[in-house]
Amino acid sequence: MTDIFSGGGSTGALMRAHDWSHSPLGAPETWPHSLRAVVSLLLQSQFPMFVAWGDELGFLYNDPYAEILGAKHPRALGSRFHDIWSEIWPDISPLIDAAMAGRATYHEDLPLVMNRKGYDEQTWFTFSYSPVRDESGKVAGMFCACHETTRRVLAEHALRELNETLERRVSDAIAQRKILVDIVEGTDAFVQVADLDYRWLAVNKAAADEFQRIFGKRPQVGASMLDLLADQPELQAAVKASWARALAGEEFTAVEEFGDPSRDRRYYEMRYNVLRDVDGKQIGAYQFVYDVTERLRDQERLRQAEQALRQAQRLESLGQLTGGVAHDFNNLLAVFASSVHILERNPTEQQREVILDAMRRAVARGDLKDGEFRLLLKPYSLEALADALGVGAGVRSG
Repeated sequence: MTDIFSGGGSTGALMRAHDWSHSPLGAPETWPHSLRAVVSLLLQSQFPMFVAWGDELGFLYNDPYAEILGAKHPRALGSRFHDIWSEIWPDISPLIDAAMAGRATYHEDLPLVMNRKGYDEQTWFTFSYSPVRDESGKVAGMFCACHETTRRVLAEHALRELNETLERRVSDAIAQRKILVDIVEGTDAFVQVADLDYRWLAVNKAAADEFQRIFGKRPQVGASMLDLLADQPELQAAVKASWARALAGEEFTAVEEFGDPSRDRRYYEMRYNVLRDVDGKQIGAYQFVYDVTERLRDQERLRQAEQALRQAQRLESLGQLTGGVAHDFNNLLAVFASSVHILERNPTEQQREVILDAMRRAVARGDLKDGEFRLLLKPYSLEALADALGVGAGVRSG
């Protein structure tokens, strides 16, 4: 048996040396090909993955997922899924039931209270559960590609609270015709405020540093962002197009890529709001910006992992199909080969009819319609085949 654990890092080495006598999965040499294929796939991946297999959902995973398990690793190896994650079972069991019923599911930032370090902690995960079928086509297990998003979710919660506070305080400042510089300077979010002529009314240090890093120019209050980027027309056009919507009175959130390709390009989530004076007249716009490049990359890695699993399952199904077709066709050819051998001995007319009747029954067992049989024997008709065998004319096609 091919060593499916090779190249699987420390977890693959643990699997190779593991005592499987107490695992519901049994010894690796008894595992079906479909399970071995999934295990080989996940061990080669740098994205956290696991597979739960069989009626008791025996649990296997890779090195990145071992980090998620914390103190549960390595005793989780080969154990029952329920025994490993009993504390979150009420939350995930409906999703597991759906996967084992043949329905894939995807969840983003699902909150789960886990105990993996000796105490309960609030966590968030983005993951998919996909059914895995055995050689017979029956769902025999489930596959998961996941990513822990706890840090990002907590950071976003903190930023959201900060933004809400910041927005309220900025609104108060606008009502008094002044901007509280200490507020925008007190956040790591990129904050910029511009008038209707694309001139900066305010920009915090975080935004100024990032603008300089990706464009090579440092913004200043009172300067025009269009003039600052005049020698870089493509970058100027991109910045103008984004701000133009807000300066035209639109409030929106967008994710776009910015930056000089020779320096750095990143994806940013930008929230634009209209800036008004005390009389409600628009005098500009302001934005809160976050770098979401890593989040988008994580989502793409998750998509690629799921695509790789689907491709592996399609190849497995194709191999099973072609093997079955070859077997059935060989049985059909065996009947014809035997019939030809007998016909070569110059049988009687009655014997020939018996032979032809056997050949017709073989075609019927092969479930070949007339058009399919003609395609197999093209360019010969059944009558031409009978002539070639020396049976004579008058044999009916079909």
